[in-house]
Amino acid sequence: MDHILQNWSALMDTSQSTDFNTILDEAIASQISKLNTSFMGQIKAINSNDTISIQPVLKRQIDDEIFTIPIIEDVEFLQNYSSDGFSASEFKIGDYLLCVALQRDHTDFFDTLVMDVATTKRSFNIADIVALPFGFPSKEKLNTKIKGWSAKSTTSIKLNFADKGFFELSDLGLKIELNGVNVLEVISQSLAALGSATVTTPDGVFPLDNASAFTNLKSQIDKIKG
Repeated sequence: MDHILQNWSALMDTSQSTDFNTILDEAIASQISKLNTSFMGQIKAINSNDTISIQPVLKRQIDDEIFTIPIIEDVEFLQNYSSDGFSASEFKIGDYLLCVALQRDHTDFFDTLVMDVATTKRSFNIADIVALPFGFPSKEKLNTKIKGWSAKSTTSIKLNFADKGFFELSDLGLKIELNGVNVLEVISQSLAALGSATVTTPDGVFPLDNASAFTNLKSQIDKIKG
């Protein structure tokens, strides 16, 4: 019985394993700190292949030396997307984005959109960074695209309908353009023509009976058009 108690006491004595546990914890923490997980980056270039070049905003310090992390090229830029459409923000050079390191190499998937085994054993590698459309918002600006149309606002609200035209509301008024034609301007000119139109009768030339109504309506259209 005493022999069993002595063995149990030895097992419960952690003083000898403390240093080992500390070393193990520090080694694990060191390896975890080397994993690329997520960081804020600044757009340095928008590439023709729909990727972007990202500069990590934080520098890295090793001992007493501080290093700037090189620009990461050909970063995939993910948008708010589904099979029915997408909502996209038009980021520009100099904007900041959230960047995330994928757990595995997705290069082939991005090229083919075919699910398969990763062709490399990279894990949380800087080469597998993707950028997400999360930056620093401004309450004074709105700019979004959803399946064929876009909305943009600074001091005005503008809706773009693909390449067909736009609807814009600003301090100057309302402007609607379709296929290069200013809709409200056409309506205004048409009402002006009706307001000044005349009819010829045996008794002479007279304006239309409702000419004043056309003129008043033109005046109201002119007040709202931009």
